[in-house]
Amino acid sequence: YTPLLLTQQNTSNEQQVQHELEYRVAFEAIIIYATQNFINLAPDEIDDGINRLLQAIGSFEQVDRSYVLLFAEDDTVINNTHEWCADGIEPQIHSLQALPTEPFDWSNTQLFRGEVVHIPRVADMPPQAESEKQVYLQQGNQSLIFVPMIEDGRTIGILGFDSVRRERHWSDETITLVKIVCQIVVNALQRKKTEEAL
Repeated sequence: YTPLLLTQQNTSNEQQVQHELEYRVAFEAIIIYATQNFINLAPDEIDDGINRLLQAIGSFEQVDRSYVLLFAEDDTVINNTHEWCADGIEPQIHSLQALPTEPFDWSNTQLFRGEVVHIPRVADMPPQAESEKQVYLQQGNQSLIFVPMIEDGRTIGILGFDSVRRERHWSDETITLVKIVCQIVVNALQRKKTEEAL
């Protein structure tokens, strides 16, 4: 029985490696598409480009919402500027405008240090995060991830995923790829701001 068991384990491991490889290739294809796409976008097309990118990565990752939140200059409020929602998921973009950042100190402290906030289970958030935990539960979120958008060493916003219908855990590899997407969005917003100023 042992050789058979080892063969089954090897097959299972090979399938896992193959799956991870296919996943990485597919995600990297999205990143390459996004990079090439944004280079050619006019400033007034960048917002639509970001929304399409959120749809692409949100659909690929099978999340319920993917979005961009941007901090005000003084970091006291945050605004939901771009959002994609899966079918049947209620949009949050209109209710997340000029949102005070104070109730979100637990996650913001990490984000302002340039750290990813990964919450596989909202119900398990620590006591010091109680105020934001209640907000996430009211929104129906089971799992979240916030990746800081960094421009010139400063966290200017968040690229986030919400999982409403099931609990999710994101791998280190996924987080690394989302960081690359974040940088593409930051560069696009920076270019939009510069060209509009000109």
